[in-house]
Amino acid sequence: MMNISHRCYKTLNSGLDLHEYQHTDIVQCGLQEHRNSHVYKKALKIAKERTNLVLKIADLFRRYV
Repeated sequence: MMNISHRCYKTLNSGLDLHEYQHTDIVQCGLQEHRNSHVYKKALKIAKERTNLVLKIADLFRRYV
């Protein structure tokens, strides 16, 4: 199991905090960790993959519109 900061753990496990920050996901939370941590590196990889996917979809959309 990956270690995450107390702040992220609290946000992810508290209905009140999740309600306050409805658009925060685990990747955004992981990007708040120390840059040398495994959690941060994995979150960064996922964020980059998401960005690449969004850009590919946008490119396909432009080609067919």
